[in-house]
Amino acid sequence: MPQNNPSQSNHIDKLLHVLADPHCRTTLSYLQHSSDSVVSVQDLTDEISTDGHGDTTQLRIKLHHSTLPRLADTGVLEYDPTDHTVRYHGHPQLEPLMNSISESSPETID
Repeated sequence: MPQNNPSQSNHIDKLLHVLADPHCRTTLSYLQHSSDSVVSVQDLTDEISTDGHGDTTQLRIKLHHSTLPRLADTGVLEYDPTDHTVRYHGHPQLEPLMNSISESSPETID
């Protein structure tokens, strides 16, 4: 049996943990399909809340304090909390996982 590289396993665990969060999946889906490589947190909040995902103030707080920092930690995006901007990079392992999850069980955020 081949041995797993612990750092690779930890990285995959981190990606799967991020994808377990519906807010992260919704944010990633928006960024994947956006034509802009840099978006404001306000635009991101407005777009996600337009899809019926709740109060914009609460959503913006969740994005700022939880969702965007977690996604930035995986390397899929850069979040600048001072300028309130997000720069999407994509991720060669995360995007196929995200697409597979989206195809098999689309869900909305409560």
